[in-house]
Amino acid sequence: MKTEDINVILKEFKSIESITPSENWDLVFQNKLYSARLSKSITMLKINVLVIILVCVNIGVVWGIIANDSGTVAVNRSSSLVIISNELLTNSNN
Repeated sequence: MKTEDINVILKEFKSIESITPSENWDLVFQNKLYSARLSKSITMLKINVLVIILVCVNIGVVWGIIANDSGTVAVNRSSSLVIISNELLTNSNN
């Protein structure tokens, strides 16, 4: 910028009247802050509920896998051993 431009801007700045806030400025500002906080808290509440639901679903899935694996492994192993004994081992009764 040229010095002439700067001088013009400074003159305009000096000619501006003092700015005073309106009477209800504090009230409007407080309302805006309150609505922003409320919006943020609602969003955080939704996120927290979603995380809790996901954790509960994961716990349920893990619990189901653990509960089914303990019984399934024993049955599968037992049936595998029966099949092996029937196919590979010869019975002396035949």
